Amino acid sequence: SFNKMASDLKKSTVSIERLRNEIETRKRAERLMIIQRDFITALSTIHRLDDWPPVCLEAALNASEMDCGGIYLVNEESKGLDIIYHAGLSDAFVKSVSRYDADSTNVKLVKQGKTICGKYAELNLPLGKIGLNEGIETLAIIPIIYKGDVIGCFNIASHAAKDMPAFVRNAVEAISAETGQAVIRLKAEQDLREAEEKYRKQFEEAIDAIFLADVETGIMVDCNKSALELVGRERSEIIGQHQRILHPSQDTKKKSVTETFGRHIRDEEGRILETEVITKDAKIKNVEIKANIIEIKGRKILQGVFRDVTKRRKAEMALKDAYKQLRETQAQLIQAEKLEAVGRMASGIAHEVKNPLGIILQGINYLEDKSVADEQAREIIQLVKEGAKRANGIVRALLDFSRSGDLEMKPEDIKTVVERALNLVHHQLKMKDIKFFVESAEDLPKISIDKGKIEQVLINIYMNAIDSMSQGGSLYVRSYVSNLDRKGNKTGNRGTDTFRLDERVLIVEIEDNGCGMDEDIKSKIFDPFFTTKSRAEGTGLGLSVAKSIIEMHNGHIYVESEKGKGSKFTVMFKIS
Repeated sequence: SFNKMASDLKKSTVSIERLRNEIETRKRAERLMIIQRDFITALSTIHRLDDWPPVCLEAALNASEMDCGGIYLVNEESKGLDIIYHAGLSDAFVKSVSRYDADSTNVKLVKQGKTICGKYAELNLPLGKIGLNEGIETLAIIPIIYKGDVIGCFNIASHAAKDMPAFVRNAVEAISAETGQAVIRLKAEQDLREAEEKYRKQFEEAIDAIFLADVETGIMVDCNKSALELVGRERSEIIGQHQRILHPSQDTKKKSVTETFGRHIRDEEGRILETEVITKDAKIKNVEIKANIIEIKGRKILQGVFRDVTKRRKAEMALKDAYKQLRETQAQLIQAEKLEAVGRMASGIAHEVKNPLGIILQGINYLEDKSVADEQAREIIQLVKEGAKRANGIVRALLDFSRSGDLEMKPEDIKTVVERALNLVHHQLKMKDIKFFVESAEDLPKISIDKGKIEQVLINIYMNAIDSMSQGGSLYVRSYVSNLDRKGNKTGNRGTDTFRLDERVLIVEIEDNGCGMDEDIKSKIFDPFFTTKSRAEGTGLGLSVAKSIIEMHNGHIYVESEKGKGSKFTVMFKIS
């Protein structure tokens, strides 16, 4: 009976012990669940790569009930293991175990991807004595694995003997698995942040202006500092606005997007297109735009790089103008050389012909004075006389053309000179039924001219106008003072220019509503011996002589004309 009672008591004691162990195991399991839950929650709030090691090691130590340890990660270059965080270990110990080479036993064990745990002295690890000196009794090595690759490990230990039942090992391995995912996630986030920071730095510091706009709506979502400088606006005045505000209204009128934006998003992505932008204060700038479509947070964005080429365009235009001026100057020099050569030739010919021609005319006059009975002979004498007179007129014109000096300069009233010249052609005006109108400004200043030579110029121009109005018409002669405000027609800052901008000059305009001239004739009108008249009507020297006389006066003459719409000659004189 006593033995039975003892046996029953022993069974009861075993049952109580088993129950106590079960209760203790359940408590540890519940505690592990809480640790894992809190760990996952804490891990989800971490966004910096430096913040995860303390949280992960603490969770592993709490779950395993160990009191010290460290976390190692695989070195991407050496492929060994480097300690990145530790707790509860002496500095001397940490220094001795801070790095394991790729071919070391420790690394080979870890890369097998299996958890190792047990009494430290029985694991036969290298540097075992150092661990014993540290007082380590129990050690667990749990690999950190991501998608089948070992990326590191937990080395957790205890200074007292500890067991690690399967459910504890499972919890710690779960913590290790979560850690592996977190490490990769945080590395990716850091890489992304660094890339974004690098892009943002390059974006903000770019010399070229950069605008980002939604492909679907055209609304601008970002821009850099150079963009703000390009259009003279604040960021708040650009973000949220349509990209049309960047361009002049004529480029955006009745369009959902500007032409270049539309071309870039359709079929010319990546091409450099030229256009204009408008600043806040309405200044127009020339730009080249290269644009590409990128995706940001699921949205298609057109990134346009704007390069300000305004100065380059101005330089190109200035170069073109300079080249044009050079060509004009070159043409003027060639023409001047031609005129000089023609003048010398004309002078020589005229002097050679003048004396024999005088003798011929004297002989004709002698024969005229004699009574010639033959009617045919008298007609022949008359024809010869007319031919000799025409030749004499050509000689005088050649001499006038070739002369470069001998002007009798005096202050003269241009109004008087204009009217005197008109009186000399009054008969021709009346015969052609041409009405003339003279308009002279009040108080015109006197100018220093050779009155006879200028009358000759005006008569030549009047006669050309009369000849162009065979069916009658109107002739207008205007005289006035003007301040020159535009380049061209010998006005500007070139060495070959006669007049300077803002110079005060006296102008005489002779305008008709005759047949006018085409561009080809207009370009040759002042060339010596060029004429549209028959040989009997003109020598082709009248306007070339007129041009020579005006240039001798340090003035300028030019013509504006359009075929069928008349012509206007303008003569410019300096005011002393």
